[in-house]
Amino acid sequence: MLKNIETVQKYANWMAVTGVSERVQFSYGSFRQAGIELPDRRSLYFQVGRTIFLHHALDDSNVIGNILEQGMEIVRLHDMRSMPFRDNHVTLVGYCAVALCALEMVNSNGEAVLDLGSADGILSLPALKRSARKAYCIDCENYQSQLERHLQANGLPTSSMKFVKADLNRTHILDLIPGGDIGIVVANLGPHYLDTDINATRLIEGMPNVHHFVGGGYFNREGCKPDKVVKLLCRMGFKNPRYVAIDEHEPRTAFVVERK
Repeated sequence: MLKNIETVQKYANWMAVTGVSERVQFSYGSFRQAGIELPDRRSLYFQVGRTIFLHHALDDSNVIGNILEQGMEIVRLHDMRSMPFRDNHVTLVGYCAVALCALEMVNSNGEAVLDLGSADGILSLPALKRSARKAYCIDCENYQSQLERHLQANGLPTSSMKFVKADLNRTHILDLIPGGDIGIVVANLGPHYLDTDINATRLIEGMPNVHHFVGGGYFNREGCKPDKVVKLLCRMGFKNPRYVAIDEHEPRTAFVVERK
């Protein structure tokens, strides 16, 4: 919870993690700077646990100082039009929050991360901030310029991320990226794109060094749960599924599995 910071609006909720008694908060809102609401989208923030996303131009020393004093990790976004902020729709906040919370369970230090259905890298950026060695982002739309601007906003070199425009249902991804280099896969796809989440998961069969898979975008209700993907991953040798779910409102869920 952000303390001693005046906010214009805020939506806050909690996520529960299987096997963990402590709940994780996520919130979304906008700051006031010197008592005056900032124009456009520069005042927006999105917080998941100890990670907070801010506009790259937000430089209010009181706000930044307060955040750093609480030991929070700041991730900068260039224009605040990434998925959590798109159309100011709280459903999208929850959609990303559960996947980000699941990703926090995985140590990405020194790892190569593959982000399937990456959009503009909302999941890859925190991994890179936590010292991931490389992020490979794949999406059917072209997000190259947005990704480069986000990297610049965080002082990260463009070489730390590679974007590939490709259809996960039609393109053999292993021809486009070094599959043997990947250690962590993130796929915030869910059941919304026909069998894309299943097809994306099957790509792991050609990536022998993947030890963690983070899946998001699912609902915690019948027909929309990640059961099929989890079972497929278990057949590949992954074990110990852990789930993150929003306690109320939108019943979003994500999961993590691992193999050794």
